[in-house]
Amino acid sequence: MFITRPPVDAEWARFQHHARRVRELCENECAEFDADKFSDAEEEQALNIIRKSCPRPVFPQLRSLFVSVSGRRPHHIWTLRCETLESLTIHLSRLDSTSERILRALPQVVPCLTEVVLVYADGPYFESTETRYFEMFLPLRHLRNLRQLTGTKHPLPLDLIVHLSRADPFNDIELAISPSNIRLWDCPNIGRFLSLSRLTIKFVEHTYPSEWAAFLCALSAAPLQFISLSFHLSKGHRTATLPPLFHALGQFRLLKDCTVSDDSKTAWPWDGEPLSVSSLRPLLQVRSIERFMLHNLPLKTSTPFCEELATALPRLEMLDVSNRDQQLLPEHSMPLEDLAHLVARCPRLEDVAVYCAPIPAGWSFTDPYPDAPSSRLACLTVKTDDMPSEAESQVCALFIRYFPNASQSSDRCYCLHDVVVWPGSIEAYQSYMTMVYQEMEDDERRREEADEEDWYDQRRRQGYWM
Repeated sequence: MFITRPPVDAEWARFQHHARRVRELCENECAEFDADKFSDAEEEQALNIIRKSCPRPVFPQLRSLFVSVSGRRPHHIWTLRCETLESLTIHLSRLDSTSERILRALPQVVPCLTEVVLVYADGPYFESTETRYFEMFLPLRHLRNLRQLTGTKHPLPLDLIVHLSRADPFNDIELAISPSNIRLWDCPNIGRFLSLSRLTIKFVEHTYPSEWAAFLCALSAAPLQFISLSFHLSKGHRTATLPPLFHALGQFRLLKDCTVSDDSKTAWPWDGEPLSVSSLRPLLQVRSIERFMLHNLPLKTSTPFCEELATALPRLEMLDVSNRDQQLLPEHSMPLEDLAHLVARCPRLEDVAVYCAPIPAGWSFTDPYPDAPSSRLACLTVKTDDMPSEAESQVCALFIRYFPNASQSSDRCYCLHDVVVWPGSIEAYQSYMTMVYQEMEDDERRREEADEEDWYDQRRRQGYWM
């Protein structure tokens, strides 16, 4: 359910009837509560009517709530009584007295919260020297059931998490680690993080690579199943930095989902040797891994590497080594032959994204496993620079080979030149892309004609989540 304005008296009975079954609610602050249109006295009168009409919770089954906060007053959604709420996403346009009052009220009005997601679009607000912002979040320490605390766009700084001084452990957090706060990771603080099952870390610029592995080693007793690391590798130190990092990751024996990303903005190409199988070997000993992603880190592939990867990770379902943001050199890419070998040797793979070497003119390919059983692949993405037209049909045939019942399956796809192609028909692909481009142009035109708020409302009514 979406709420964009408070219900008036005539709508209240119908509103209550439907509210009893609501489990997820998205509430956006609206014009009726704007300071210029709704006086303090009028707002208080309206809220008193709601309180008197609600001897019981309005949403007795509500579990998930999205709240957008941009006004100057305490948020009226709390009057709807959300004692059963477990997951709360708060969109804060700014950190001010209104935000502080809302956060202060959380332990009283939503005591059962297990998950809090903070969305702050114009951040990061948090700097290690500006602890006045941290004081706003101290009420979160009183949410006894809180196990997940995350932020979008900007992870929460480590010093904020330490500042909360919670006795109860977290299961899922996102951290931003900087030179000024990394030393807070000491013995008195480590205990509250040893129950983590999910961890997202962003090492900001100017943190020392030698500290990254030590930071992870301190967590070796945590039952982590999901970990995502992003960092900035300085030029000239990339090759030497990564092996200790993968060695530290290899300590998490329950790991299922691992993402490692280099967010450096320095000039490419990569200065040094690509990652070899020996660098990854400590991580490959974690046989529970199901999803593995390397972003902007060149990988030296070969047939023996594909063999070892398939043997070491028997549960692998998703592999992404496609290099999202930067252009790699051809010698840092995966030949199509190795890709076919990998897909054939990893029967549980469902999603693969790789950066392949450019295909030369006159290229031909022989399937190394013509009798291999069909794989589970649902999506195969290949990024390559140049593909001669005479090679394209062979590549299409190769890809379709690994799609069970490709001609009958409309939910399976592969990609050429980083665009989606429906298997079995180039004409279908061309028709599909024409439709996509037309829809994008129409959408942009409608957006320009409508002001932004009306445009978002239209998208919500059409079933989009923005």
